[in-house]
Amino acid sequence: MDETIKVNGKYTYKATPFRFRSEWRFLLLLFFCLPPQYNGNISSTTWQVAGRDKQAYAFTYDDLDRLLNAKYMDVTDSGSGASQTSTYSTDNKYEEKQTYDLRGNILTLQRNGMTSGGWNNQGLFTAGNFGQIDNLSYTYNDQIQLVKMRDYAALDKGFKLALNGAGAAVPSHGASDPNHYTYDANGNIRSDMYKGITYIWYNHLNLPTFIILTIVLQHQ
Repeated sequence: MDETIKVNGKYTYKATPFRFRSEWRFLLLLFFCLPPQYNGNISSTTWQVAGRDKQAYAFTYDDLDRLLNAKYMDVTDSGSGASQTSTYSTDNKYEEKQTYDLRGNILTLQRNGMTSGGWNNQGLFTAGNFGQIDNLSYTYNDQIQLVKMRDYAALDKGFKLALNGAGAAVPSHGASDPNHYTYDANGNIRSDMYKGITYIWYNHLNLPTFIILTIVLQHQ
């Protein structure tokens, strides 16, 4: 017996009934039919945690099967039994978008998330506001190594920068210069100023043996 699933009132299709049982704590379903994916890509996923409403993501890909967009949706059920209907409403609470260069490296990453609010003592979500928390651009060198990132998001809620002793971000939020990732001749990362790592030593097997960490990460 199938259930009817509607996405924003535009798409309707049949799927295996998704009715959360009382003995379950978590359930995750993967779909390959909206739109149809014949190459193994997941078109959407729906999940539910005990005591909470259903949630879902719908995915889109480019011609090279690279993920372009993960669109978040809240799910509302109506009816029961054979007539149960699940309506997927897009609100972009946790949406994510990527772009790539010709080599497949990520060029930009935009991500939404909770900007304020939280959970109660029982771990249940109470209230919150949502918006863009990351608007990242990536820069690579001629060896296709990531050398710096820049966050254009108005809110500093996603990608975390390191803090110096005075509590200031190092590098400052939105800074673009200089390069903040460096590498040795073997391609091992030497420093990561975003995480406060100024130097990493490696042995003859290219395994890290000693790390200098001079500043701490932000915590919220």
